[in-house]
Amino acid sequence: MIFRKGKKERDGYSEFVDRIDDPVVDGSGGFQASRNLRDEQDLRDEQNIRDDRQQYAEDLKERREGSSASANQNGQRYRRMENAGMDEDVARNFEDMTDVPDYDGEFDESFPDLDLWTEMDYEMDSEMGMEAAVSEEENDSGKKQPRKKKAKDKKQKEKQPGGKKPEEKKLKEKQSKGVERNSRSQDRMSGTIPQEELDARDQARLARQKKRKKELRRMRFTIVLLIILILAGGCTAGYFVLESQGVDIVGTIKGNTLVENVIHKIQSIGGKKDAGTDGSGEQAGSGEPSQGETQPDSAQQESIAQSEALQSESIAQSEAEAAVQAANAVIAEADRKAAQYDYDGAVELLKSQTGYDTNTALQEKVAGYEASKAACVEVSPDTVSHVFVHSLIVDPARAFDGDNGQDGYNLNMVTVDEFRKIIQSMYDNGYVIVSLHDMGEIGSDGTMQRKSILLPEGKKPVVFSQDDVSYYHTYTNDGFATKLVVDENGQVKNEYTDAEGNTSIGDYDMIPILDAFIEEHPDFSYHGRKGIIALTGYNGVLGYHTDADYRDKVSLQEDQRKWLEENPDFNIDTDIAEAKKVADAMKANGWEFASHTWGHISVSDKSLDELKTDTQKWLDNVAPIVGDTDMIIFAFGSDIGDWTGYSADNEKFNYLKSVGFDYFCNVDGSTLSWVQFGNTYLRQGRMNVDGYRMATNPDVLSPLFNVSEVYDTSRPEMPSWTQ
Repeated sequence: MIFRKGKKERDGYSEFVDRIDDPVVDGSGGFQASRNLRDEQDLRDEQNIRDDRQQYAEDLKERREGSSASANQNGQRYRRMENAGMDEDVARNFEDMTDVPDYDGEFDESFPDLDLWTEMDYEMDSEMGMEAAVSEEENDSGKKQPRKKKAKDKKQKEKQPGGKKPEEKKLKEKQSKGVERNSRSQDRMSGTIPQEELDARDQARLARQKKRKKELRRMRFTIVLLIILILAGGCTAGYFVLESQGVDIVGTIKGNTLVENVIHKIQSIGGKKDAGTDGSGEQAGSGEPSQGETQPDSAQQESIAQSEALQSESIAQSEAEAAVQAANAVIAEADRKAAQYDYDGAVELLKSQTGYDTNTALQEKVAGYEASKAACVEVSPDTVSHVFVHSLIVDPARAFDGDNGQDGYNLNMVTVDEFRKIIQSMYDNGYVIVSLHDMGEIGSDGTMQRKSILLPEGKKPVVFSQDDVSYYHTYTNDGFATKLVVDENGQVKNEYTDAEGNTSIGDYDMIPILDAFIEEHPDFSYHGRKGIIALTGYNGVLGYHTDADYRDKVSLQEDQRKWLEENPDFNIDTDIAEAKKVADAMKANGWEFASHTWGHISVSDKSLDELKTDTQKWLDNVAPIVGDTDMIIFAFGSDIGDWTGYSADNEKFNYLKSVGFDYFCNVDGSTLSWVQFGNTYLRQGRMNVDGYRMATNPDVLSPLFNVSEVYDTSRPEMPSWTQ
């Protein structure tokens, strides 16, 4: 630029003038010569400055008239001049220069330094890209093309191989967006848009921002209110449910973490913080509330308070409801104990509950149990009956099909339908199932002690037992269940295969049938008793082939050998595990186990050594599955002594006593009740409930049930020898 060159010439000229003006340098008339030289130089400099100023003014005017971008840059240059320290009027004179056709006078003293103009012009052109914004370039045909067309050509070039890199393109776009963000300020400074229109635009923009903020606050408040209404509806419903159950709900839960979190969330929704805040509603480092922060109004504060109260009430009601459910479960358990005549157990359960001393409902329950116990009468164990059955016939058509097993089934079995009618009739007649252990127990001195059985007046105790629950090979395809299983609900059921080969799980024998009946009629059981299962072992137990003979294969019977051939994948360890699982579930549900001898032997016909051998097999093969037992129920109704009792020199008795047996049962069909208390044992006779007894001596069973209402008329006739 010429101004830079002129500045250097003026600097040299000033130094020269300073030298010739000094009288010491030239004291002989040099002053006038220097004056003339200075005047000539001044005229030359002034002319140069005038020409440059006129040219610069024309350039500025051409830029303003030829390009809107030029106007924007003029406004930017004007602001730059203000920032550089120019006087406001001087800066405006600079912008108005384009309207001056020519310069015709002295330089104004307030006119800015021309050197400052030129330096600012150069720097702004470099920074803002003025040359690219206002210049025109030559195209291939030699014609000039505006910047927009050039940009389009560059964009097309970028798409071609070898074009600009994506990073450079992104940088250009970012710079372009920066220019667009300054468009409002450029419009205002350029003067191309009236000030009134600019102000109207600003007002409209502020109104839109205010409207968006208002809509956002309204949306947040609506969400909070909707949540509160949902919580309130649920809490109200729960409150009335609990109130209808007579529950006294008091207090609220304070300091609950969940409640505090909900409150904090609601408060945070009340007002969002502007950028640059430290999250506490104040500008970081300033300690003052940030501008634009929305403080919760009175309606929001009231909603927060209501939400806190409702949340606390909801939690309190939920905890109260859980407490009520737990208390109801305890009361239900106590009621079941009392229904099964275990009044002491029911009282102990309720008194062990926290807060019993102040809980009038529990105290009233306890008073009721104690009153029921006081109304009971003591029943002598000598009057207790004992009835038993064998495996139940599920399909009479298959059991009574004329084969060689028909007579045995007809004599010794009852059908499922007959058994259901029997227990219903016994229940209606006031019978209650008890255990041998309820009748007597071994005291600390080793003697058998009688126990009292307390029952409401009119109730009669009876022991239930079932023999041979092994589902022998001889029962196959004759309409019996095949084994016991534990179903998905933890209940003991039977597996049964019908005539068509379809296998199902259900109530097909005494154990699941009696379980279901007592579940419906808990007062049919004394202290939760079910029955005693008398097991042999030679074919396994509970339908599983658990005996060592299935492993060793040394002393197999023909039906055992055939079964193993038909089941080559048999695993005895698996069967033992499954049988133990069933036995454990039964014991947990009130069932007990007794020995029926391992080989279903007649103990009266066997020697002491044979008895010992058989008993040891039972202890080795059955006891590990069902657990230890102190009861032995003799097979075939036999016994180890006569009706007078076991004497001290009875070797069989002494042996059985030595291996842990204290309760001994035989069969006596002459009476419903025969009980003998020895010094160290309890002995009881059992009544067989089967086809033979129902057909030949129905009167002895009449206290239990009416045979004519129970007996299945589809049974075949009894063998001639029974007539």
